[in-house]
Amino acid sequence: MMNESCLRRADRVILNVGGAVFETSVSTLCSGSAYFAAQFSRWDEMEGEREVFLDRDGDAFAIVLSFLRSGVVALPEHDLGLSARAIAEALLAETQTHRTLHTHTHTHTPL
Repeated sequence: MMNESCLRRADRVILNVGGAVFETSVSTLCSGSAYFAAQFSRWDEMEGEREVFLDRDGDAFAIVLSFLRSGVVALPEHDLGLSARAIAEALLAETQTHRTLHTHTHTHTPL
């Protein structure tokens, strides 16, 4: 899924996602997301400030980013709305995450 640019790069990137600011690396974003691999395929050619704005749900994106970093899904069982939004964000980012998140929500049924 990762292109050569993503494999070579470990540059830090600042993401402003709906007002929530995250700092991560391009390689982390590209590691499990076809969307981010495509978005950052020309990252080496970008000049200037390396901050990216995404008009998305920052709380839900935090869950997806955590999965991209660790490979571990931690959906909040006390907030099913946030869990559902995280799954939607994973689908939009075309990640492998959405398969894991979907499986997780169907194997645990919170009361």
